[in-house]
Amino acid sequence: MQIFTTKKYWILFRIGPERRRKAGMPTGVYY
Repeated sequence: MQIFTTKKYWILFRIGPERRRKAGMPTGVYY
């Protein structure tokens, strides 16, 4: 479960900035 959660957050962390750039949303939305 630990690995799954870590991988999940890792993916979110990687696609986060990309989505923010396209959507033009502030950083606070994901944190």
